[in-house]
Amino acid sequence: MPIDQRWTSLHTLKGWTVSKEYELIIEKAHLKQHPQHWSYIPASKVRSLTETEAEIYDHLNEKLHDELRRVSKEHFASTPVPPELQKDSEPYLTPFTYQNYDWYGPSYECYIVVIAEYISADLLRKFQMLLEGDHQDWCIQVISSETPDFDNGHEIAIFSDLIVVPSAAAESMDIPQN
Repeated sequence: MPIDQRWTSLHTLKGWTVSKEYELIIEKAHLKQHPQHWSYIPASKVRSLTETEAEIYDHLNEKLHDELRRVSKEHFASTPVPPELQKDSEPYLTPFTYQNYDWYGPSYECYIVVIAEYISADLLRKFQMLLEGDHQDWCIQVISSETPDFDNGHEIAIFSDLIVVPSAAAESMDIPQN
């Protein structure tokens, strides 16, 4: 899809922000939702989850990942797959995305890697719409990859009311800067 068309629906995204202060904005957003977020407090103050809490968190993490996978498959269903992205079919992947269900923390985040040229405002909006109900206070980290082996690149943080893009990612992916 041409770059011009990928970003035409930016106005549909809640809280669209391109910033050089990416890490600071993400930290504030996480702490607003989870004041004891394990990533932002001293290790000595981190409380381990009980077995029951870990099971509940694991279920929520898996559920959000399943929804990310479902949305990705639906979103890319009619997208022609270039030869360099064609690989053996795996039920947890699309040719354009990769997910790892592992979690640490809890971080209240799910990560999905997407080939950079296939990231669009429409895809980000679909992901943002997943952040409701039990996942209202979660974050989806969309990692751009410039290569088909899903090397990590720039992160885009999606919250239910905020999407934060580092300035370098916006520049790299030709995303309009507000």
